[in-house]
Formats: sequence, structure tokens, C-alpha cells
Amino acid sequence: MESIAAVLNKDGLYTRDGAHWDYGNVRQMLAHPGYKGRHKIGIPMPSIIDESTWQLAQQKREHARSLLADPKGWLLQGMCFCGRCGHVLKCLCKGPGEPRYYACCGRVKHRVIQDGNERCDLPYVKADWLEWGVWRRVKAALNDSENLAECVGKALGELEKRKITGRC
Repeated sequence: MESIAAVLNKDGLYTRDGAHWDYGNVRQMLAHPGYKGRHKIGIPMPSIIDESTWQLAQQKREHARSLLADPKGWLLQGMCFCGRCGHVLKCLCKGPGEPRYYACCGRVKHRVIQDGNERCDLPYVKADWLEWGVWRRVKAALNDSENLAECVGKALGELEKRKITGRC
């Protein structure tokens, strides 16, 4: 979806509001049944895509979602950021029984880096290893009451910095 947005923006095409395309705009368009001729509330509309192509897009979206991000069982989902480029680490698992990984969104192949930076070279990180390491540190912090307040203050400061820089 980000690749589609990048092509639309490169070609000088804008949304109906005159904004640049982004992941959310493309996702919303691909998911909206109005583009196949049926509005969500049943109003007939002219179609710009045939039913079978629209259904294929829905299947591909669902398949990609199930391959790339399983929200169940990911201890650190949305909480880890790349130490090299600052992008969020994405949860990856190719299928049941396959190893789980955290990968930098600045590296993942389908991610188009729109800020002009090169693709990140952070290797995939095994989820079990990362989650266990973080859990050990959390346990150590919880067991050291003197250090706990300092750790919480530091974490809140980091969150505030990310909020200000837009990486939260």
C-alpha cells in the first residue's frame, strides 16, 4: 500500500481532498466497497473496479495481514524501535510453527522509505531472544526499588522525546 502511495505521489496525483497519498488512504480505498459499485450503506454508485478484482484485493490484504503481523503473543509489539534508524520494529512470522522475528520497518522489503533515507540494515531479531532479554531487564528493575523510579523517569523522558519528534 505504501508502494502504491509512493507511485501516486510521484505521478503528481492527489486524493480528492488534494492531499498526498499515504498508507491509510490507499488501504481505505482498497477496503471500501463503493469502488466496486456498492456503497457501505447500500447506495448504488458507478464502479471503477470489477467485483472479482476487488475480492482479490481483499484476499491479498487479509493474506498479507496474517503473514506479517500476528497481534497475539507479541510481547513487545509497537514498543521497540530500531537503534540504527529509529523506525518501529515490526512483528514478522511467515506461518504457524515458523520462527517469530522483529524487523525494522526501515528494512522490510515492502516498506517504502519516504523520507529519502536508505533502507536500514538492521538484521531481523529473533522474537524469543529479544522478549526474554527485555523481560530479564524488567524483572531486574522491579526487584531494585531504588533504581525503579530512575528507570520509570528515563522511560517517560524517552516517550516524551518520541512524542515531540513524531516517533511515538
